[in-house]
Amino acid sequence: MYLLQSSVVRSISRKQPSSHSVPLNSNRARSSRPTRHAKTTVHRIPYLYEQAFQWYTSFDPLGDTIERPNPTPALEVIAKVLDHLIAECAWPPHRIHLFGFGQGGSVAGESTLAWWKKELARTKTTSDVEPLSVPSPCHLGSVVSISGPLLSYPTFVTPCPTPLLLFSRGPVPKDVSTAFSKGFTQIRQVIKPGGQGEESMPRSRDEWEPVMQFWSEMLGRRIGDGLYEVMTGTAV
Repeated sequence: MYLLQSSVVRSISRKQPSSHSVPLNSNRARSSRPTRHAKTTVHRIPYLYEQAFQWYTSFDPLGDTIERPNPTPALEVIAKVLDHLIAECAWPPHRIHLFGFGQGGSVAGESTLAWWKKELARTKTTSDVEPLSVPSPCHLGSVVSISGPLLSYPTFVTPCPTPLLLFSRGPVPKDVSTAFSKGFTQIRQVIKPGGQGEESMPRSRDEWEPVMQFWSEMLGRRIGDGLYEVMTGTAV
């Protein structure tokens, strides 16, 4: 289960790094433990013999799956993290990248849309007050969702331009695909059969390659003093 890693929190500074990837958790791995910084983010799933945690409540007291779960508590946590990183630590929004599996993928996608909705509202308010100086809304760098559908149905007039990669083990259901297309303008879909009939994280080099290719295109590069770019095949 991936959480907001404590190493990411400890590395926060006012310097502007080239890019940042924030991994979000899933609720399927038994061996991981919540970090001190993310202890309010995940919740223990009751009535299970093994340890399992969740970003939002997915089961009712009888153990049945909730058809329309409410991810609001998780989205509020991520919103506070983003606000802190951007306002207090001067991280540029376009250099923040989200990654999640399962519930974490859903939270990553929903958090990206929530940020975009907030930015659209901010620019509209500014345009009403100062019509001659309307700022452009800022979007996040990218989002990767591993088997994590959206939990809402976006109704944006201006969809979010943040590039999105969807990784799944089979064809994405039409309603899930439609919801993503309503919320995002740039969608890359990757289907890798396997996982023994269940959704799972990429496991092999072949399965990780499209994700790494996506990141190679999205993550920022910074060239400066003492920092050099090494190109394959470059003669010394």
